[in-house]
Amino acid sequence: FYKDSKAIIHHKLCKKAYAKIVSGEPMIFVGWSGEKLSRYRLTISLQNKKGILAELLARLSDLNLNVISIELGIHSSEQAEYCQIDVESHENKKSHLAAKISQKFKLIEIISLDDAYNK
Repeated sequence: FYKDSKAIIHHKLCKKAYAKIVSGEPMIFVGWSGEKLSRYRLTISLQNKKGILAELLARLSDLNLNVISIELGIHSSEQAEYCQIDVESHENKKSHLAAKISQKFKLIEIISLDDAYNK
């Protein structure tokens, strides 16, 4: 239902909802997505240069990935720094996602967090 610029959701078998339908209150249709997002942990080697993390995050956003967490400096040297990033994606094939990320950055490892064996 729609009231005061807000959507109010009721279960389709709710007695209150039925009363609102009968009284003719304005309604909106809401559908739930049955699609489950896949979760991955990425280990990426970043060059030690200014702006590289921002560039990485922009690339992940371009790939329609939702960043859940970032851990920087898990291993570093003068040339590169490793980071771990947990992401959610509509892509359920790890290899496809790995190929897309590897086009721009050095992907060390990708682990499916949905997989019981985590590899």
